[in-house]
Amino acid sequence: MSQLGQQNNMKYPQRMTVAVMPVPHCLEVNKSEEDGSLTLDGFEGKYLQIVLKELGFQYDITIPNDRMWGYLQPNGTWTGMIGMIYRGEADLAFSGIGVNEDRYKAINFSRSYTYEGGTFVTYMPGNMKSTFSFLYPFLVCFANRSDSFVHHVHEMSQGKVYYR
Repeated sequence: MSQLGQQNNMKYPQRMTVAVMPVPHCLEVNKSEEDGSLTLDGFEGKYLQIVLKELGFQYDITIPNDRMWGYLQPNGTWTGMIGMIYRGEADLAFSGIGVNEDRYKAINFSRSYTYEGGTFVTYMPGNMKSTFSFLYPFLVCFANRSDSFVHHVHEMSQGKVYYR
């Protein structure tokens, strides 16, 4: 046990069960051919190994049978890693698990160890002169052709409006 755990009088199991969700290049689980033990690789896998080693934990790696992060089913049971924590089958779950209201009510979360930003990517066409050029990627109009706004956009987009 680490000094940190001893100083805070925290009670940890002698050996922790850590549930992980394999994601290529992020968190990979490799099985040893010699003894069948599981080792971690990828940047999240290495991060987890360092944290567990520095805290002095002995641990076993497990992967949820359903290979899911976990969601609340209509019957009130949990799937995936969230379910494993909820049912006491794992002591810790580690992966890019998003926090939502249901999950927050069911189990405890640490602070995030990383943040990701989403980005939209689209084809960049040549010069656009129209005031409405920002609408070009979304020009699927559901109005009929007699609508004056649709006609105006149609003229400005040089006929690139699609009618349904």
